[in-house]
Amino acid sequence: MQVSGTDESNTVELYRRGVRGVVPRSISPDLLIKCVRKIAEGETWIDNQSISWVIEAYRSQASSLTNPRVQPKLSKKELAIISCITRGMRNKEIAYQIGTTEQVIKNYLRKVYDKLGVSDRLELALYCLHHQLLKSYMQEPDAMPIPPPVQITPLRAKM
Repeated sequence: MQVSGTDESNTVELYRRGVRGVVPRSISPDLLIKCVRKIAEGETWIDNQSISWVIEAYRSQASSLTNPRVQPKLSKKELAIISCITRGMRNKEIAYQIGTTEQVIKNYLRKVYDKLGVSDRLELALYCLHHQLLKSYMQEPDAMPIPPPVQITPLRAKM
């Protein structure tokens, strides 16, 4: 990805989302060709400053995830959605179970990812296991009940 300027938060977020290389617009043509070739070979192109930023971001994320005092507050609906995610349900299934739209579920998940410092469903599930997030939620008397997933039977054509 070619950028006009680099700053720590944008650079870290780009690599977190899977970008394989970040280069400034001021890069020389020869270096740009070398970068593109390396990425095409499956390598990652990252400068020394970006390496420092990425490592520091992962260190701070790891320390915040392992520090139980910094546990973010999640709403009952967010916890219900997380419960569905850990059971392997898709967004469409979760939306049907909770009685909302798939887009609303996606919005909730983005908020949850940001609150917990995770980037995808797998990291969310691992975070829940490590911090036993749903254990305390399920013990609450006013926890939002989540029925078991609905089994959809295929329709058969009459002959």
